[in-house]
Amino acid sequence: MTKKEGFKTGFTLIESLLAIGVLIVGILSAFILVVRSLSNIPLIQSRLIVANLAQEGIELVRQKRDTNNLVGVDWNTGFDTSCICSDDPNIILYSGCYHEIDSGNRVLNQYSGEYLRSEEVSKNSWKYNYNLSGSEYPYFIQRKIEICFVPRNIESGFNEMRVKAFLYWRVKKNNYSLIVEDHLFNYFSSDNF
Repeated sequence: MTKKEGFKTGFTLIESLLAIGVLIVGILSAFILVVRSLSNIPLIQSRLIVANLAQEGIELVRQKRDTNNLVGVDWNTGFDTSCICSDDPNIILYSGCYHEIDSGNRVLNQYSGEYLRSEEVSKNSWKYNYNLSGSEYPYFIQRKIEICFVPRNIESGFNEMRVKAFLYWRVKKNNYSLIVEDHLFNYFSSDNF
């Protein structure tokens, strides 16, 4: 077979339009992926901050318990032992079982619903506290610490404390929450277990 004279090889108009369409779909998909990823950065950043604040709240209660043991007082000194835990979701603890704990002075205060304030300590390093001069922006974080005692053997006293950190925050007009729970024990007690 021979080529016809005057016949040129190349792409037709339909093939070119189809190739351009495939390229546009590929580029647009990548663009949408980048835009969505960038729009999720504040949420991801806030979740990381809140997870660390939840851990800090529980650690500050643990530190208070350990300090009590080190100075030679009862392990539950400074905690309200009338807060008894219940597994029944219909039973609500009284307001004295909910606390705010400030990382600055490490004092348990009754929960007031106040926002944690942020203050830049150094470049890209922030400090969150209740009594700072900073602002609640950008996440409007609230931290509520529930402390109650687990009734295992009432006669020998309480040897287990349940600590829950409830965190509430807002990102782009959406509300989020996180609950972290830990159990602390009177590990110096001889009848602990």
